[in-house]
Amino acid sequence: MYDGEDMLKEIKYTYGEELKDKKILLIPTGSIAAFKTPELIRLLIRHGADVYVLPSKEALKYVTLDTLKWASGGKVLENFTYKAEHIYLVKKMDLIAVIPATANIVNKAASGIADTDASLAIYSAIGYGKPILMAPVMHENMYRNPFFLESLEKLRRIGVQIIDPIFQENKAKLRDLDYIKMRIINILSDKLLEGLKILVTAGPTIEYIDPVRIITNKSSGKMGVYIAEEAYMMGAQVKLIAGNISVKPFEDIETRYVETTEDMYEAVMDELSKGYDIFISASAPVDFRPSTSEESKIDTVRKKKLDLELILTPKIVSTARARFKDLFIVSFKALYNVSDDELYKKAVEHLEKYGFDMVVANDVGRRGVGFQADENEVVIVDREGRKIFHGRDSKRNIARRLLTLVNQEYRGR
Repeated sequence: MYDGEDMLKEIKYTYGEELKDKKILLIPTGSIAAFKTPELIRLLIRHGADVYVLPSKEALKYVTLDTLKWASGGKVLENFTYKAEHIYLVKKMDLIAVIPATANIVNKAASGIADTDASLAIYSAIGYGKPILMAPVMHENMYRNPFFLESLEKLRRIGVQIIDPIFQENKAKLRDLDYIKMRIINILSDKLLEGLKILVTAGPTIEYIDPVRIITNKSSGKMGVYIAEEAYMMGAQVKLIAGNISVKPFEDIETRYVETTEDMYEAVMDELSKGYDIFISASAPVDFRPSTSEESKIDTVRKKKLDLELILTPKIVSTARARFKDLFIVSFKALYNVSDDELYKKAVEHLEKYGFDMVVANDVGRRGVGFQADENEVVIVDREGRKIFHGRDSKRNIARRLLTLVNQEYRGR
């Protein structure tokens, strides 16, 4: 027999497994922003969620039932029935997400009104103590209405989370869907790292030959950014120090941007002096810089040859190990075109030379992994030199696996 789940097999988990086994009731209400609902449904499914949809009648002016059924694999509630879905279905949900949320539904929720299927589901969810997320959107004058602001405050006091809108063109507009997705993952993630303060570095640094020419490497910074994001989702207090990264980190993560290796060195030492539990050095700082940098652009018409003297840049992670004896440090080691045995051997040598707590080694010469790629293949060794993981996966999944191992090692030391 045909099952709507068959429609979703090709996309489920394609972006990650952060929402695996999580059930989300999505309630779009009567805003033009409801047209984005199918895209949001698919985005959440790609991270592993089972998404059920309860559209308000007003929402269906902007998005059709058939579109919602297609996006969710058929998990759409057109009306509550004798099955008392507001009791038995809502009870099974891990999150109620009212996106977009009109002034009407927010005011109803805050006042305990349950006169429609949507408001009844929210009323029931509040009684169950379910996590609830609302993303209000409307014209700015409606948002600024003191009765509406009072409703928002009442909801916040009972634990409802609010996604603040972006104010543009006299409107309170819906945040981008990636931001909404990350907020949902944050709510539903196991808080394994709660109480820990983690510093992460990401991306390459650059060194100037002249104001327009640089020395750098192929690192995109994806691995470090995903580690910072996943640590944040898992409850840690995270600071990210980012070089010339090609991906934008989740905006709720405090990020400090740097350019040169010296900049990154100074930023890391400054941050670590403030007290951290864990330092994950996933960046790719440039090892050599020109001994001098020209103040103006080098004239290539007149200059037929350019000799560069390169000197070593500061060593960040080894200096951190020497200065901060009790800090739990995870160091990344990039190698090129080596065997699995050599990869493991070099990881252990790196670990023993500097006394790190964990080393993540990867071969950036392998096809489809490493620099610029969305996947990585890594060997992870613990402080005893034992191989605790070797595998290939998406960088985001590896980030989450790494942090789970870090949590185990840190808590157990």
